[in-house]
Parts: sequence; C-alpha cells; structure tokens
Amino acid sequence: GAGSEPVEGASLQPAAAQTQPDSPPQCRRIGPLGSAADAQSLRQRLAGGAENISLEHQPGKTELGYWLLYPPAATVEQALANKRMLVETGIKDAMLFNDGENARGVSLGFFKNPAGAEKALAAARAKGLNVVLKLRVEQREEYWLKLQAKSSAAVDTPWQVWREERPGSSARDSACP
Repeated sequence: GAGSEPVEGASLQPAAAQTQPDSPPQCRRIGPLGSAADAQSLRQRLAGGAENISLEHQPGKTELGYWLLYPPAATVEQALANKRMLVETGIKDAMLFNDGENARGVSLGFFKNPAGAEKALAAARAKGLNVVLKLRVEQREEYWLKLQAKSSAAVDTPWQVWREERPGSSARDSACP
C-alpha cells in the first residue's frame, strides 16, 4: 500500500534519537575545590556542557598527616625529661611541643603516609615506648560546584583537562546527594 513505501531519510530518525545527549540532565557535584578562584575557573570551563551551575562553600578540613607522639607531660620539667629519655633510646628526631594542643608532648616524627606512621608506631612500641598516632588536620573553606550536566561527555572532558592541570587537587565528581 501507499504507507509501506520507504521514505528517504526516515531510517536516520531512530539513529539520531539514539545519539541524543544523556537524558534527563544529571545533577553532579564537584569538589572540594581549594579556592573560590579554582571554582570560578572550573565553572567557566564547564559552562558549555552544564546548566544551573551554582557555587557552594562550607567549612572543611584537610588531613595533613600523622604525628607520632609521646603523650604530653603534666609539667615542662617532666616533658624535658621525656625528651631526654627518648633521645637516649635512639629517637633522633624528638621534638618538644611548647604550645598548642600537643603542648609538653614530644614528637617522634611526622608522617604523611598512614603506612609509614603505622610502621614507626610499631617500631617505637617495640622499644617499650608508650606512643600514639595523632591525626593532624587543617581547617579550611571548601568550594563545591553543583550543576546539571547536559551529557556526561560535555562535563567529563573539560573536568579531566582541569584536573590534569592541577595534579594536587583532591576534587572529585559525584552524583548530587
């Protein structure tokens, strides 16, 4: 019949529908970004592939590493005696904290890597030392971008380029909560 004749170009429509950008737009959250300037830079990069980009900031913290710590003494005299004792047991890097939350404690070292910190802790305890690991954190503002991605590729490519330019960034991309 008349309706069964192939129409030129009709076969392209289903293929075109299959290659449409991801639907519906996906809510994505990218961060933490280290500064408002980083957030603005990334926002400009993503503007072509995203809609409704908003900037959020909130207090955050960065884990800097671990102190291997001989616990604080009650007095300065006792703290100095603890440091001398640690040096005598072969701890070359013993350092007395004069103030702050670790005041009158003695540092046996600072470790960025948890495995290194655990190894040093085990070695100190094997010498009979009553030491602890204490996480060192730094309070700071965190910046996050929240956006509607038009498609994964429209956001993924500029996001990857931005990250490659900032190898120290801990920012990550996730679905909105």
